[in-house]
Amino acid sequence: MGKDYRVSTVYLYKPPESESFTDTWVYYRVESIRGPDEPSGTLNAPIQMCKVSWPTFVDILPVTDTPGVTGRTSAYKQMCKIAKSQRGVEHEHSIDIGILE
Repeated sequence: MGKDYRVSTVYLYKPPESESFTDTWVYYRVESIRGPDEPSGTLNAPIQMCKVSWPTFVDILPVTDTPGVTGRTSAYKQMCKIAKSQRGVEHEHSIDIGILE
């Protein structure tokens, strides 16, 4: 197995109907994680998504992993699907606010 590279990207989603109300904003992280046969940060590693608290970025359970292997073409689509179905977040309208190492 290769070396793991764990880097999380943190996003902010402001629901359009309540964008001016900060208590409705959703902060979440997206991270490549170790798969059964793949180290994190590699092409086929699964992706993990989780809401995080502001301003500490501590995970708010549950943590969700993409099912199975995630390839280059399916990663974004799977992440958007999980964000919408399990978090109520439109990833396409989220703002990338930084990286956690």
